[in-house]
Amino acid sequence: MAWDKTIKVHKDDRDEQKKSKENVMRARTNCHTKDIISGDYSHNLGLIATGSRDHNVRIWDYEKVK
Repeated sequence: MAWDKTIKVHKDDRDEQKKSKENVMRARTNCHTKDIISGDYSHNLGLIATGSRDHNVRIWDYEKVK
């Protein structure tokens, strides 16, 4: 999650030699209208939850980030 309203899924085994953009597996921009201030991931359900200063909580599919 990011202050730019973006959700980014990074590789667990990232290579420190690569640029941070190269370690991003998938991303989705403009997920909220204001800054994302919290997030959590459920491995069992394959879901990501994000909370924002726009007073919304959204649930995302981990694989598709939809």
